[in-house]
Amino acid sequence: MPSSLKTEHLHLNFWLENDLPVRADFVRDNSIIDVAVGEHRENTQLHLTESDVNKLRDTYYIKCTQGTGDAQRRISFPFKPTLVFYFAGEKPPVEYTSGENHVYSAMGITGNGFQGGLIIANTEVIVKQAEINGIYYDLNKSGVQYYMIAIR
Repeated sequence: MPSSLKTEHLHLNFWLENDLPVRADFVRDNSIIDVAVGEHRENTQLHLTESDVNKLRDTYYIKCTQGTGDAQRRISFPFKPTLVFYFAGEKPPVEYTSGENHVYSAMGITGNGFQGGLIIANTEVIVKQAEINGIYYDLNKSGVQYYMIAIR
């Protein structure tokens, strides 16, 4: 027989010494708890989805590579970045020598096309070693160490 007293929030049985609980009371209480916890866990306003958790778990990726000298290079990441910072380790971001501007750093944002010799293409970043409009983008210069920070 159900108890005469109930808990405040879920109205579960709160038996007193003289109450006589039966199996059906426990089954009802367990069902109430299961529904309440299930609804709470599925509430994406209060809890992160598995996809959200994965995004937070792998929010950035850092990679180091050496330039090959090729005109274009594709560099893979374990996710599709929305923002990438790319820079040479022992060079300034931009260097002016012998009347030429040499760029050793770039930033790319998904959907913006080529920005200073760098583009994000799905899970890859494409960098160029080229002269574009009088500016030398040295983003894959042979022997230069490059660092990348990709943000999901």
